[in-house]
Amino acid sequence: MKKVIIFFLLICNIMIISCTSSSKEKYDDVKETVEKEKLHDFQLKIAENIVNNYFLFLLNENYDKVNELYTTDIKVDDIGKNDSDLKLRGYSIYEMNEVGKTAEFQVKVSYNDTSNSLAMANEFKIKVIKEEGLYRISEVNEIPHREIFLENNTIRLRDENSVKSYLVIDDSGIPKYISHDEKGKKYDKKENNIKNYKSLNINYNGDKICFSKEDENCYLAMLDINEVMLIEKEKEEFSAKELPIGENIVTLDYTKDANVRFSVFSEDNRFIAVQFIDKGLKRVKIFNSSNGEEIPVELEEKLNLKEVDISFKSFHKGMVNLEVLPADMKNLNKSNLFGLWKLELETSKFHKI
Repeated sequence: MKKVIIFFLLICNIMIISCTSSSKEKYDDVKETVEKEKLHDFQLKIAENIVNNYFLFLLNENYDKVNELYTTDIKVDDIGKNDSDLKLRGYSIYEMNEVGKTAEFQVKVSYNDTSNSLAMANEFKIKVIKEEGLYRISEVNEIPHREIFLENNTIRLRDENSVKSYLVIDDSGIPKYISHDEKGKKYDKKENNIKNYKSLNINYNGDKICFSKEDENCYLAMLDINEVMLIEKEKEEFSAKELPIGENIVTLDYTKDANVRFSVFSEDNRFIAVQFIDKGLKRVKIFNSSNGEEIPVELEEKLNLKEVDISFKSFHKGMVNLEVLPADMKNLNKSNLFGLWKLELETSKFHKI
C-alpha cells in the first residue's frame, strides 16, 4: 500500500512539473508575441518627435541632420545649404492623425527676409512612416498661405497664389505720438516720425503681423488683419480708393540706438519674441501678442553678467530657449553661466539647459 501511495505522489509531481513547464512556455510565447507587436506598432508620439526634430534642424540650418530623417527614396546625396536671406523663424504643429502605419501632420511655419523686408506664413503637409523599424519622413509638401512685403513705403499682403495684393497699412495708420516708456515719464509723449519700414513678420494663422520702422531709433508695433474686409476686397473688381485691411495697431516698443533683426510668434500665437541689436549687443524682448505687454527678459542682470549677447533660439511648449554668450568670445571659458537657458513664460523663471 505504501508503494502505491509513493507511486501516486510521484505521478502527481510529474504532472505538476509538466503543467508548470507548459504554462511557462506559453507565457514566454505570449511575451515574445507582445514584444514583437510592440516592435511593429506605430506610435504617434515618436512620429511627432521626428517632425519636431525636422523643424528644429531646419531652424538651425543643420541640413545634414534633416536629410537623415528622410526615407531612402527621398533622401539626397548632396543636400545644399540655404544661401537665401529668407529664413525659417518658427513652426506650429496644429494637426496630426494616425492612418494605419502612417502619421500625417499639418504644420504652420513662418519665414522672414531681413534684407528685403518680406515675411511669409506657409503650411507643410508631412507623412511619417516606419522604414526598417525606424521612423522616417516619407513625404513633404509646402503650400503657400500668405505673404507680406514692402512697396512704396507701405506694407502689403498677398493671399495664397493670388496675383493681387492688398494694402495693410501706410503712414497714415501709424500713431504720430506715443507714450514715453522711461521711468517717471509715463505721461510724456514723444513724436513718432520714423520714416522707414524695416522688419516684418506674420503669425502662423496669417492674421497678425509685427513690424518695425527704423532710423537711428526703432519703433515696433503689431496689428491685426481684418479677414472680413480682405474677403470683400478679393471680390471687388475696382475700388477708387484703396482702404487698408490692417486694424487694431498696438505699439510694442520705441528704442533709441537699436534695430530689429527679426521677430517670431510662439506656437500658440500668444507671444512674440523680438531679436534686437541694442548698442552693439544682441538682446531679446518678449511681448504678449494680445495686449502688447512686455514680459521681462533680464537674464544678464539676474546672472550678473556684462557685455553679453542674448540670442533667441526657439519657442517650445510655454518655454523660450535663449543662448547667452560673451560679446568677446575670448571670454567664453570665464563663466559656466554661458550657454543655453530656458525661460518659463508663465512664471518668468530661468533654467540652465
